[in-house]
Amino acid sequence: MITAGELLAVFQAIGDGRCTLEDCKRMISTVDVNGDGVVCFEDFARMMETQV
Repeated sequence: MITAGELLAVFQAIGDGRCTLEDCKRMISTVDVNGDGVVCFEDFARMMETQV
């Protein structure tokens, strides 16, 4: 599972200081089908299928 805080940490690690925790929460909400606030494997797989 990927939380908004973990996603934010990735953005910070790659040097993107523009992204906020609220931005990360919004990004997650676009793929979080069950509404639990995290990206689970099923959410991630579904997101990747739409990218092909």
